[in-house]
Amino acid sequence: MASDTFKLADIPGAWWRYMRLEHLLLALTLPGLALLGRRRTAIWACVIGSVSILALGHIPRYMLSTAWVLCLLTAEEAGRFPSPVGKAIRWILASLALLQLAVTPRLHPLPWKGALGSPAQTLHQELTTYEEAIRLTKDHAPARFLSVCTPRTYPLSGRLLYAGVHGETPLVWKIVKASRSVEEIAKRVKQLGATYMLYNFVRAEWVATRHFAFPWDQRMLRLYTEYCKRYVTLLKSPDHCDFLNGGFYLFQIRSQPLLPPPDFTFFVPGAESAFRNGIVHRNAQRFKEAIAEGHKVLNTLPDVGHAWNELGYAYSLTQNWAQAYRYLKPFVDREMVDDFNLPSFGFAALDTGQLEEAEEALKKASEIYPKFRAEIVVNQGVLSLRKALKAMAQGQFEVAERLLAEAREVLLSISSEGNKKLAPMHRENLAFVVGLSAELLLRRGQTDKAIQLYREALRIAPEGQSAGRWKQRLQQVYPSPLTLPKQKN
Repeated sequence: MASDTFKLADIPGAWWRYMRLEHLLLALTLPGLALLGRRRTAIWACVIGSVSILALGHIPRYMLSTAWVLCLLTAEEAGRFPSPVGKAIRWILASLALLQLAVTPRLHPLPWKGALGSPAQTLHQELTTYEEAIRLTKDHAPARFLSVCTPRTYPLSGRLLYAGVHGETPLVWKIVKASRSVEEIAKRVKQLGATYMLYNFVRAEWVATRHFAFPWDQRMLRLYTEYCKRYVTLLKSPDHCDFLNGGFYLFQIRSQPLLPPPDFTFFVPGAESAFRNGIVHRNAQRFKEAIAEGHKVLNTLPDVGHAWNELGYAYSLTQNWAQAYRYLKPFVDREMVDDFNLPSFGFAALDTGQLEEAEEALKKASEIYPKFRAEIVVNQGVLSLRKALKAMAQGQFEVAERLLAEAREVLLSISSEGNKKLAPMHRENLAFVVGLSAELLLRRGQTDKAIQLYREALRIAPEGQSAGRWKQRLQQVYPSPLTLPKQKN
């Protein structure tokens, strides 16, 4: 969602920016069309419609249909001019349109190499976690599935009941809205004939912001939570998770309730709009409001893991790691996986000194979230560094050397180039690991090797927080005039 469209006063400026970004040629011709064109009424209707779409949906690509109509009107106007002027204008417009298509950055991320590779390999690269969903349904076919927050249906096996994503009345909301008891929800779900539920918890966040027309009150939330605790049991947790295709849980829908029911449930699948306000605040970087909304939701859903994780994640975005650790830990301990909880908990445990918990969480996260490998690996390197510092404080210098070598190997295993947020942290920690290794070498009397590592640390992060320390050490052990190497671009 475009955060610069949340305020009404920002809509016109945002609309013009997106028109220039996505439809430059159209934006250049639009003033003339609106003032001099024969179809001015239609043109103004399209402009007003696209502005309204942006104001209501907050997603620029939804303006595409009105842009197409405007392009047709532009072509019609170009056809008015007599030859040869009209012919020249049409050729110029067509050439500019093709040129814009050729240079647009939107085409660069497309998997053009897939056209040259094998279909199986290309599908594997593009489907990622969706392949897991295909396998899950195939293993339980021909059963009937309730598909929640899963926009795709092909080529899932079994008989799928589509719970709605965008533009439809959500099926789960409709059932709970019409029910007055947990047993009544169970009866209505049983009438659907579904024995399994496939739930995409990553896409759920996308759905949450779009189901604002279907609000969940406290009665509905409490009723449905109790239903999930009694009738929806976990069969399979996701092996992997990414933001390209999502992450998938497979639940069994029971015909009879669990007795006694558990005191918690990971999710309330289909009730995503209950989390909408917090997600909107978070996406707009209004973290204080997101945290307040998270507490409000948690008060209503204290037995839902998703509510705990949403609040913990909001705290992690403010780098309040103590609070993030507090709210993420209960359901990490229950082995819950969602789109952010394991990496965030690993970072929080690391920052609060819970090194064993951090090591376990980051190890799991590196397996489950392959797309976040760089961020996770940097923190794994920091973990080894923290353990090395602890060993040095206890006089265990051989252990510290081993841990620093491990940290260096981990940090060198990834590249953070192009990641403006991660790269400084990556370089700073790698430089600190190298500098500390030099300290230990110096302690053992290996001055020449120590000097080489001090220089390497300064080359990696010449403006880093620890750079002054390494310069001072170099001047102490090598007092002759020193020319420090410049950092390579």
